[in-house]
This record gives sequence, structure tokens and C-alpha cells, in this order.
Amino acid sequence: FYNSMSYYARQRLAAASAIAFTLPVGTLAIGAQGLASPELEQYDSAGTSLGSKRYMAYAGHAGYALEFGSIRIGTTLTGFQEDISGTKWHGALMSAGLQLSPIPILAMGVTVHNLAGIVQRSAGVSTYRKPDTILNVSFAISTPPPSDNLRILFGFQGNLDQPESDPLKAKIGAAYAINSYSYIVAGLNGGKPS
Repeated sequence: FYNSMSYYARQRLAAASAIAFTLPVGTLAIGAQGLASPELEQYDSAGTSLGSKRYMAYAGHAGYALEFGSIRIGTTLTGFQEDISGTKWHGALMSAGLQLSPIPILAMGVTVHNLAGIVQRSAGVSTYRKPDTILNVSFAISTPPPSDNLRILFGFQGNLDQPESDPLKAKIGAAYAINSYSYIVAGLNGGKPS
């Protein structure tokens, strides 16, 4: 079970909660998150204040995963709503992933985000669109046991719907395991710190 609530500068409130259950076959996870800013200041390019606007966003997630030896597969369904001073976005998305660990020090993963889904924008006239499908391919090499708490990470991310305007991005980084479920991760994603 996971719960978090944070209050940031400029009256931003964020909250998240999630829980996972081991089922007779597979694992089910359910979560929700929200972000609210009742008075978000807006400025034009010259720095002139345009007043404040309200921002609220909510999302709910449900995921299911199966494990077959060194292979894990899973899918996630996400529903969300975003409201920026009356302009609303609603959507439902599906993502899927596969993880393979052929040897103890190597893990490989593939995820496809927005494999299916639709987003509606309503501000006077409603418009619909399918978000871009994003492919992530990742590799992790661990230090050998018994101290396998350091991992070198590398991979790439690409937009399958618009590869010409959103080219492949290389990713590289490192992860240090604090314990069996918490990591400190740092790296570069498309040349930018992450």
C-alpha cells in the first residue's frame, strides 16, 4: 500500500495512493493521483501578469501482471480528467509491457504506452484524438551477487506514430537499490537530466 500527499509552493497540492494485491493468478494494482492549483498565475512573453487560473488534474490506474519464470507481462488502463480554467481534457489509455531476465545480472524490458486510447478536449466544441504511441526499450545490467544493488541502465524511446517529428531518444543512467523495493535513479533521457 502506498500513500503520499505534498504541498508545493504557489498553492500546488499533489496526492497519490496505490495498492497491489497478489491474486491466485497474477497481480492486480489500483491507484489514483491528483494535482490541484486553485490560483496558478499566468504571464505573457513580456512578463505581464494575465491573472490567475485554476488547474486540476485527476487520474485513476488499474494494472494487471503475470509472471512466467523469468518473463513478466502486464497491462495498465488509465482514465484521467484535466481542467485548466474551463478547458477540460478527458481520456482513457491502455499501455502494455514485457520484461525478460535471461540471466541474473541482465534484465530487458519493452513498454508500449498509449497502445490504445482516446482523449477528448472540450472548450466550446469537443475534439477527439488518439495520443501518440510511445515505445520504450530498456536494458539493465546489475553488479553480480551478493552485492547486486547497483544497476547500469540504457535504452531508447521512440514515437511510433510520428517518428519524423519525434525521433528516437537514447537513455542512459544508473540505479542504486536502497532496499528490495526502493531505488535512487539518475541519468540522461534524450540528452537531458532525469
